[in-house]
Amino acid sequence: MSEMQLDLKGMDELQEAMKKAIAKYPGTAEEHLEKAGKSFKKRVLKITDSAVDRHTGNLKKGYKLSPVKAFGTRMYIEFSGTAKHFHLIENGHNQVLPKRRKGKETKNGGAVVGFVPGRLIVKQARAEYQEKMPQLMEEMVDDIIKRSSL
Repeated sequence: MSEMQLDLKGMDELQEAMKKAIAKYPGTAEEHLEKAGKSFKKRVLKITDSAVDRHTGNLKKGYKLSPVKAFGTRMYIEFSGTAKHFHLIENGHNQVLPKRRKGKETKNGGAVVGFVPGRLIVKQARAEYQEKMPQLMEEMVDDIIKRSSL
């Protein structure tokens, strides 16, 4: 059997640079996730402006981003719509005749007379960001590499 020798030069420097990258990962990843979350929220706000007829601002004020969370080696940020009527606008709802009007019961009160289709605001933004996120995460990795001088 022939023996093979492998001589690696610069392995110690590479190892140190990798340790630097690992140490910088959480902070840099958190910055980039916050940036991506804010960008997503901004896009949802823009879509909301074009999709909704009445602009009282109550729906848009209800859009919230959670702080960046970590679960093991994974990091994520959550987007939510906290307005009470958010789910009605997003998913659609039945049109129902009122049961009472001016204190008196109405004829056919509570009857369903139609359906208002959902605007699917968040679904539309999510579809756009499904294509954008790999690029954003690639930028994050490049930033980590640059900060670690690899």
